[in-house]
Amino acid sequence: MSKLNLSALTVGGIAPSYVSVEHAAHLMDCSHWTVRRWITNGALPARKMPSGGLRIAVADLESIGEPVRPDKHAA
Repeated sequence: MSKLNLSALTVGGIAPSYVSVEHAAHLMDCSHWTVRRWITNGALPARKMPSGGLRIAVADLESIGEPVRPDKHAA
């Protein structure tokens, strides 16, 4: 049950299992500095690639944050 919209990142109709820091920031609607801070603080696991870049599992992105109940935000 994927909550993140990966349609812009699909290649041949296949959603990626790992994304870059920049793509993760775009998916989470935050800055890449926030994603890097989550990684540094241990809140978000990441893998370092041989090129030196970081990759984040999409499944790990979905575990970030706290689920919000819609009835708590009634206007």
